Amino acid sequence: KLAAQHFNLVVAENECKMGSIYHGPDQFDFSGADRLLKFARENGQAMRWHTLVWHNQSPKWIFEDGNGGKASKEQLEERLKKYIFTVGERYRNDICSVDVVNECISDKNFILRDGADRSQWFDIMGPDYVDKAFFWAKEAFPNSSLVINDYNLEMIEGKRQGMYKLVKGMLERGVPVDTVGLQMHINIEN
Repeated sequence: KLAAQHFNLVVAENECKMGSIYHGPDQFDFSGADRLLKFARENGQAMRWHTLVWHNQSPKWIFEDGNGGKASKEQLEERLKKYIFTVGERYRNDICSVDVVNECISDKNFILRDGADRSQWFDIMGPDYVDKAFFWAKEAFPNSSLVINDYNLEMIEGKRQGMYKLVKGMLERGVPVDTVGLQMHINIEN
């Protein structure tokens, strides 16, 4: 009741993350996301998708080749593209903004997280995974604001500069990024 009365936007904690939805090459479970969308519609609220690509909470199988090895670049690209277009086909008319790539700037050196910094997306697809995800998301969600989202941008200058350089380069390359999301982890005690 409180959320319905005092908020105008619904954003999922986990229900819209790849690990909650993409259970196999042709296995999708949208039940959690559908429940949130139903709540948003019933209460006249917009819905934001969080998130399409993240180095955490991605299903393990997506990075594997099916024979005990690592997926090829081509396999992973095809899986990511399929996921983005499947989500877009289902929700494109209901989502006002999409966190396309989440938390991709390293806390260590303020550049893209690489394989050593827990990003199998970078490790397998290389740094252009970010650009590709945004181009596919623009096709899949043509009327939604496309967001690159990260935390501590407001607090750590090096990370903020790293995001600035990344987004500046993306815009120069014609990548359709609309917004930088500032994911603030704050509480009332501090």
